[in-house]
Order: sequence, then C-alpha cells, then structure tokens
Amino acid sequence: MMSLRNNGAPIADEEVTKLVRRYRPESLATLISVCRDERAPASARASAASKLLEYSDGKPGQAKQVTVTDVAAMSDKQRQQLLDALLGHCAPGGFQALLAQSCDEAVKQYQQSLAAHK
Repeated sequence: MMSLRNNGAPIADEEVTKLVRRYRPESLATLISVCRDERAPASARASAASKLLEYSDGKPGQAKQVTVTDVAAMSDKQRQQLLDALLGHCAPGGFQALLAQSCDEAVKQYQQSLAAHK
C-alpha cells in the first residue's frame, strides 16, 4: 500500500507506520478516557473497552512481518521465545527431534551415495 504526501510524493508503508506509532500513547489515553467517562454513550464506552481488550496482547489475527531490525531490538529472552515458537512450528517434536531427523536423513543420503558408487 502506498499513500501520497501533499506534494504528491509517495509515502512507503513503513513511513506511515512509523508516523502513526507516535500517536499510540495519545490514542491509548483517549480509549481509556472514553472507557472511564460515565457520561459517554454506553456504545462508545463498550467500543473503547473492546478495543483496549483487543489490543492488550496485540491485535488478534493480524500477522506482522518480523524484520532483522525487529530481532536486533529484541531482548535475549524475546529472541529465545521467538526461536522456541519457530521451532515449535517447524519441528513439533522440538529441536532434538529435528536434529535427529536431519542426521537420519544425512546418513540415508550418504548410504545411498555409497551404494551408487559400488
């Protein structure tokens, strides 16, 4: 997606995202304010409460592409959690199972290579 500046020059998604992130604290404060305002319509309060809950652990169902910069900015604990999640997805049996499977496959290929050269 590409947006345009007032002068017609394109703005990359990353630029828009970076700009919008500056308003996160203000947006969050507004949602909290509406949620707590007893004079606000019930529908507005419910909507604000719903958004707060929706975003409390990240917006559900929305994937975010992880970049090298994101990984570099992570703490060691966060990087370990990411690695665990990736291994859990790619190797449901865990890292040891993945390693054993890879070794078994390498031995099998080596044996086939030896048999082909006899």
